Amino acid sequence: MNTLISVPHSHENNIYPDDVVDWNPSGIYRLQKAVIKQSLRELGDHRRSTEMRREALDWLMSDDVHPFSAIVCCQAHKLNLEHIRKLVAHLIKDLN
Repeated sequence: MNTLISVPHSHENNIYPDDVVDWNPSGIYRLQKAVIKQSLRELGDHRRSTEMRREALDWLMSDDVHPFSAIVCCQAHKLNLEHIRKLVAHLIKDLN
């Protein structure tokens, strides 16, 4: 089953037919996995700016719940977020 998500562009608050994106569950699942992997890559890459690494850490440590939050992404992939957080906190000392 596909889910339609409306994505308003720069047309103020008007939504046009071209603004509707067709998301299917497998696409969302793959994107959630990519978000997890990208945030972990950014955290471990000291060539990235401190700001970029800080944003990745903030995302990982956030308790927000939305389709692409760390909590939801990790639950979808059966990953133990608390364990990941502890490992990252131990390894990422320069951002604290």
